[in-house]
Amino acid sequence: RRIMSMTATERQSFSLSQQSVLLSTLLLLLLVAEIPCPVRATSLVQLQLVFRHGIRNPIRMPPSDPYASRYNATLGQLTPAGAKQMRDLGRFVRAYYADQGVLPERYDPNVMWAYSTDTDRTLASCQAFLSGLFPNQSPGANLSRNGSSVASAGTPIPIHSAPKKSDVLKPTGYTCPARDQLIKATTTGAAYRAEENRARDFLKRLASATGKQSFSLSDAWTLGSAAEMWLGMGLRLPDWLSFSDYQRLQLMRLRKYEMKFDDNPLVRKFCGGPLLDRMLTSARAKLSGQTSKVSQKNSKNQNQNPGLSLIIYSAHDSTVASLASALGLGVARLGFVPPPSALLAMEVYSDATVRFAYKNSTKYRPVLLKPPACGQSDCQLERMLPAQFPSLGAVNLAYECRSGVFGLLDSAGPTCVEAPVVLLLLLIVCVCLMCTVLLFGKIFRRWCFNIRGRSGSGAISNRSGTGASRRQGGEYAYKPLINSAGEADCDDEDAEMNENA
Repeated sequence: RRIMSMTATERQSFSLSQQSVLLSTLLLLLLVAEIPCPVRATSLVQLQLVFRHGIRNPIRMPPSDPYASRYNATLGQLTPAGAKQMRDLGRFVRAYYADQGVLPERYDPNVMWAYSTDTDRTLASCQAFLSGLFPNQSPGANLSRNGSSVASAGTPIPIHSAPKKSDVLKPTGYTCPARDQLIKATTTGAAYRAEENRARDFLKRLASATGKQSFSLSDAWTLGSAAEMWLGMGLRLPDWLSFSDYQRLQLMRLRKYEMKFDDNPLVRKFCGGPLLDRMLTSARAKLSGQTSKVSQKNSKNQNQNPGLSLIIYSAHDSTVASLASALGLGVARLGFVPPPSALLAMEVYSDATVRFAYKNSTKYRPVLLKPPACGQSDCQLERMLPAQFPSLGAVNLAYECRSGVFGLLDSAGPTCVEAPVVLLLLLIVCVCLMCTVLLFGKIFRRWCFNIRGRSGSGAISNRSGTGASRRQGGEYAYKPLINSAGEADCDDEDAEMNENA
């Protein structure tokens, strides 16, 4: 462009070297323009979504709650603002993954599956999310090309749940005494006391503002959770709670989850590990194209169906936080405690790699999460094993969660499978104790014999006083009841034999 604007005189004065440099630059730009940009030769084949429910009423009323009259009997329930929040999240997912080929236009049980914990707010959140994800369905039911029934907007989309005592979607909810003991030791131990001492002045100020005699760290966590919901519902913070106080409460809640899930590696196996293992199992089933025998016989294991391209988990903040911890990221990597509608997505690609993305608000796009074990590249599915992810260590919840003798018994006693194992262990312990007693007795008797031998050296008279008697080349000597030191013999049994003799 510069050359074209020059006059004839200016062109002549333009040095040859400058022309050469300019022409070389132009040729290089043309060459680069002809080189196609590298395109990733893979495609998204499965999407798994784990999200927290929407804005809810407080589960427990904090001290001096100014909005207590609003809740009535609806503590912990999803609010209208929370329902809208989840519909918006569903619309976002539809728009974000629209051209990826993993979202069906209408609900199809052969393509997608939805799970939720058995809690009102998560079930309602999942319903609201699905209504945003499938906005264009018309009433009635249509037939797909292969003749299978495909639900439409007028047909409710089923949401599956497991009993609370066995549902790993709520990492601290299912029955597991061993996990409870570990978490209690962490959240009430030295780390808890250190955090409470660090916030002593702040807690005293909150106690004075709320009229309580004392304000514990647990009270601060409850207040922080309630304040999060107040702001989510568009309510103001109380006059005695500034926004900086609110931020400090959220940091204290974040530290709570760090203590609960990050500080003890074994807790990760009990909390986020089982869910991560389930998600990876679904991904492997999708890539292998083979339905497991378990999923063929049991609809509860439908997540192992290789036809599924979309799996939804509607859960809690603890679910998202423990999953991040199980990935080795740590809860702090999420910034704050996962807020309402926070989303953690696992994207499974056709080249057997997976990506993890996190979205903490409906206003922002997801950010990629890089588990340390995967480095800076995408995670290779075949390498996501216990060696790299200790949280995936084979956790047999039926055994490792029990408390009692060797961790195999609970309050109900051993099951029919565990009883033989317990009896065998008890038998082994008894045999070991008996062997130890016999060995100790033998050593003790030999020690006593050596003491007698040293104290009675020289000629030992027999009972008649005529000296030692020899029989068949063997030497027999009767030992006195009193040794040369004037002390009683230590072997009472031998002493008794001498008296009888």
